[in-house]
Order: sequence, then structure tokens, then C-alpha cells
Amino acid sequence: MLRLVTLLFVFFLSLSACAQPRIKLVYSDLTFSLPGNISAMGDAGGEQNILIVRYGDVKGQNFIAFSDMTNDSSLDYGCPAAVFFRGVFSDSVDEACNKESLDIMRQVFVEGKDVANWSTKGYEIKYSKDHNKIFAFIIGGSGKLVKIDSDFISKDSLKRMLGNM
Repeated sequence: MLRLVTLLFVFFLSLSACAQPRIKLVYSDLTFSLPGNISAMGDAGGEQNILIVRYGDVKGQNFIAFSDMTNDSSLDYGCPAAVFFRGVFSDSVDEACNKESLDIMRQVFVEGKDVANWSTKGYEIKYSKDHNKIFAFIIGGSGKLVKIDSDFISKDSLKRMLGNM
């Protein structure tokens, strides 16, 4: 009995010692809980508002990228970007939104993809997964729009990341 208790104690001690730490990241006034063991982090610079976090040593792999698209003007949305992306994942669309751009974005993020919608702490999350890449659009009531994309995290890991927003 003592041997069993000792083995269980060592087992649980080793689990807690090997647990990966979480890193708190504040990006665009939102707080995220990222997996630990970050190998590199960088800002793409310029007007793109992109922050890239890499895990591992291979460039272009095992990354999480954050983009503040609130004031994005790289595409003719026809309406505020947050309203546009809400429409990409919904049947109800603001009439001002560019229909041609909506159709293109639906092909990219919705048609034939694993799509989900949920809310957390006053934000709508629009999720899309295709093969090994996920995209999440975080939409706030004030027009805030932050896009997250990654090539290695799961939907459950994403939900954990967003839990502290």
C-alpha cells in the first residue's frame, strides 16, 4: 500500500513538474493565455499590426499570429471590418458590405471548412479550420476586430487562450 501511494505521489509530482507554463499576452487591449516555451516573438512592423509568436526552431511553422484588423483598409469591405467579418460567418449581412468580397471570403473561410461561433466575455468568436490551419476572428461590440491564425493549435487550445480576454 505504501509503495502504491509513493508511486502515485511521484507520478503526480512529475506531471506538475512537466506542465507547460502559460504566458499572458496583452495584444490590442485583449488578454490571451498562450502556451509556454515560446522560441521567438516579433512584430511585422508597418501598418499591418501583426504580432507573430513562434514555437520551435523552424521558420514558418508552429506559429500563432495576431492581427488587429479594426481599421484595416487592405480590402474594400464596404462597411466596417468587424461588420464585414460578422457577415462572412452569417446569413444576415449589412447591405453596405461589399457582396463580391463577402463571397470571396466565404469561399476562403466558410465553404467546406470546420466553422464554429461562440462568445466569451462580450466578444463574438468566429472560427474556421482548414487542413492544419485555424483562423479566429474576435469581434467586439465597439467595432474591434482581431484575427488569430495558427498552424498548430486546436480549437480547445484556442478556447483556452481566449478564456482570459
